[in-house]
Amino acid sequence: FFDSGCAFVQISNNDSSSNSYSFINNFNTSGKPLFYIGNGLRNSKYLEKLISFCTKYYVPYILSWSAIDLSPSDDKNNLGRIGIYGDRASNFTLQKCKTLLCLGTRLAIPQVGYDISDFARKANKWIVEIDENECEKYANLDWEVLNTDVNIFLETFFLVWVVAFFPVGVVVVAAAVGICAAPLASKTIPGFG
Repeated sequence: FFDSGCAFVQISNNDSSSNSYSFINNFNTSGKPLFYIGNGLRNSKYLEKLISFCTKYYVPYILSWSAIDLSPSDDKNNLGRIGIYGDRASNFTLQKCKTLLCLGTRLAIPQVGYDISDFARKANKWIVEIDENECEKYANLDWEVLNTDVNIFLETFFLVWVVAFFPVGVVVVAAAVGICAAPLASKTIPGFG
């Protein structure tokens, strides 16, 4: 698992299950989850499965600008885009989430702002990034940075999820934080206040 501080690790197929388990454990215990989906998932064989997962377990997600077309804007879990040109509800949700998983996005300045320490300031941040050079920009932050292919992470995530937590997992957390199956009015998530 991870040391305190920035968890800059290289995961391979051999140990990705422990990293996925660590994320799932954090995801289940902290509540108020949010997925940030970027263009790096455009050709991923797991994109559809990830969106289905979010629907099944009522997990909200946001999209990067280049990933705007990866999910319908009327999907109740799709809160839109964040950043200086983003949607108000998305930016508020980002700042109130407790666990943030960033997949396929390099977190450019227009999305995170110039003060990166203010980005999702209350959240445990998990970044799955294949480019080692991009990972280096998180070296001095208290973020969990997984230097791997998003497909390897998601494949293991879904496998570990099914084995370790299905079907209780997020359903219990969702009930605890007030995320429910009811349609979400005005793109707000119950439990985010």
